[in-house]
Amino acid sequence: ESDPEYPTEPESDSDDDALSRRRRKNKLSKAARDPYRFVRDSDDESISSGRGRRGGEPWRTKMDGKTEYNTLANEVRNYSMHRPPGPDGRAHRMEDLPVKLAFEHLSSLAGMSEKVQNAINLSRNLFQRRVDKMEKGVMFKAWRGWLLVQHDFNNKRNILTRAVNKMKRRRLYKAFSKWAELHNKAHRPSHFDKAARAVVLGGCRRRTFGAWREHTKDVRRQFKMAAHTARMREEFLERLVEAGLRQVMHKRIRRAWDAFDKFSEVRRAKRNKARQVIGRAMNREQARAFGRWSEYVAQLNKQRGQLKRAVARMSKATMARAFDAWQGQQLHKKRCLMKIIKGTQARAFAKWQDNLRLLRKAKIVFARWDQRTRYAAFNGWWLNVEEKR
Repeated sequence: ESDPEYPTEPESDSDDDALSRRRRKNKLSKAARDPYRFVRDSDDESISSGRGRRGGEPWRTKMDGKTEYNTLANEVRNYSMHRPPGPDGRAHRMEDLPVKLAFEHLSSLAGMSEKVQNAINLSRNLFQRRVDKMEKGVMFKAWRGWLLVQHDFNNKRNILTRAVNKMKRRRLYKAFSKWAELHNKAHRPSHFDKAARAVVLGGCRRRTFGAWREHTKDVRRQFKMAAHTARMREEFLERLVEAGLRQVMHKRIRRAWDAFDKFSEVRRAKRNKARQVIGRAMNREQARAFGRWSEYVAQLNKQRGQLKRAVARMSKATMARAFDAWQGQQLHKKRCLMKIIKGTQARAFAKWQDNLRLLRKAKIVFARWDQRTRYAAFNGWWLNVEEKR
């Protein structure tokens, strides 16, 4: 079951919103899978579709917060289900480290949606301003070209008008005009007039068709430029969103890894300190036991020398036999006492050796548990990074 604070899917959403999101997702995925983008064909001067045989951009992995959130949620759920309990039937604190890191990472992912949306809106506005400026520049160039063409056409028309006016102002124009009127009245339009009229009409038609063809090419070129600009705008916006999401995800992963590294360093320092304390305590106990044994041996040798001197003195006296009997009784009593004392010491020493063995085994087991926990945490983190790549 997912966390109610961070749902993996919206609880209520209309069909239109879901359909529009699905269409937008398919469109972005198709645009990302197309390897031939931003390449111009060289076989024609006009602007092509923007995709050529060679070149293009490499494949980009599409990143969104929803997929990463679901992946981390599944990893945390599987880890909590398969986590082994401790000797007391409860989970260890060291094994909760991946869960804590995953929870912090999920919280950061849930809280960064608004920041990512603001960054996307800011980038979209900036790109829109640049595209508007570029479109204004393109339209201005097109309008200026059309203005130059119109200006040239007007100049030619003015030149022709001035030439006709000059012809009218000539001296022979009136005579020629009068002769032309009389000739037209006397002779009906002949083949020459028809041919001249056909030549003039053909020239006008050719010029009209040439102007229309140039205008059509200009309009077609403008439409292609507008479509190419819109396509470039969409692809740039897509790359900008992917780069922003990738940067945010890498930053979150880097922060999680830094926290994991710091936690490992703290645990390593504590473990080294505990090892030093235990070693000092063990050395101190061994030194104390050896000191007590040395004092006991020295005192025993001293008593033994005193007894030897006393025996040497008493053996010369008349009570040597009584002392010998007393010495035998004392030796017998001492043997009995030493048997009792040595048995107690032997049991204590054996118990101490068993405790040392158990302590060494426990130390090895703790070290293995610590290494296994760190390996499990690092392996989970590495699998998560590989899946995101």
